[in-house]
Amino acid sequence: MTAIDYSDCIFVVGCARSGTTLMASILGASSEIATYRAETKLLDGCREKYGDLKKENSKSRFLKDWLRSRQFVRSGLARQTCIDIVGREQSYIGVLAAFMRLVAENQGKSRWVDSTPTNGYCLDQIGKAFPNAKVIHMIRDGRAVSASLAKLGWTGVATKNSNAALQYSALTWKHATDAILTLSQTLGSKYTEIRYEELVNKPMELLPRIFQYLNLSETNFEKIVDGTFEAADNRKSSLIRANSPYRDVSKGISAQPAKRWLNELSPEQIAAIELACGTSLTRLGYEPMARSSYKVSQLLLAHVRRHRLGVKRWLKFQTPLGRFSHTSLEVGAQ
Repeated sequence: MTAIDYSDCIFVVGCARSGTTLMASILGASSEIATYRAETKLLDGCREKYGDLKKENSKSRFLKDWLRSRQFVRSGLARQTCIDIVGREQSYIGVLAAFMRLVAENQGKSRWVDSTPTNGYCLDQIGKAFPNAKVIHMIRDGRAVSASLAKLGWTGVATKNSNAALQYSALTWKHATDAILTLSQTLGSKYTEIRYEELVNKPMELLPRIFQYLNLSETNFEKIVDGTFEAADNRKSSLIRANSPYRDVSKGISAQPAKRWLNELSPEQIAAIELACGTSLTRLGYEPMARSSYKVSQLLLAHVRRHRLGVKRWLKFQTPLGRFSHTSLEVGAQ
């Protein structure tokens, strides 16, 4: 029997609200993919929060939260199994590899998917640690992402000003997207980009190409699209439960959310977003809508917000303050 290569895994990355969960749910329809309905959240922030796993006190702090987190609870693994993994490994990427391998083995599956969006900041690590991995970058119109992030309050900087919230969200999208595009250049054919808009508007054209690229056996794409696919373990497809902050959503793959921002955002709000991330929108082929020139005061305010968000991220990832500001693991969530 040929040994299974568990480095033949899949990472789905992108800014949050760009369709990473949707893509992971689609791939979960494959009989070869292990079911893991969580994001591992191990690579982008755990080192800053808990410290180097080569140190016993860091391992203890990490393990205390890990065993109370959604990440562990949804794995289906025994408590002692995870304690052994953390005791044995000396890096978070080592924990990720061992943990997801056992999740797949436990289900009798040959491959696994990690859909943590912020793994996009760690593509250099991923490329070295998982030589046979494939990376899917989900790209979505930054205006749609900004509207969704702001609605959820995931703006990066707390504010009650709606235009400020949208600009911080737009800057978050720009930072994540630009970083992934830069880091992906070393991955070659292991990396591909999927446009959210194309996926939801032409799923029957795109899904076979995605499965072929990942070397996954084809399945019933019609049932994936309408959200009625039932996995081999008799669990209903997670496509039935839309991952959305909006109530007016359909199950399965729907084009409905793709242009919602056009009706939800005012021209002033769209202009605020485009001022923050317009260069990245244009580079990715998303046509700007705001045609008027900006006032000096608007340009200065956008610059201040960009600087503020940048400083906050620097403090979070480059200083000891990261230990107190990171909340990557979903502790207590089921």
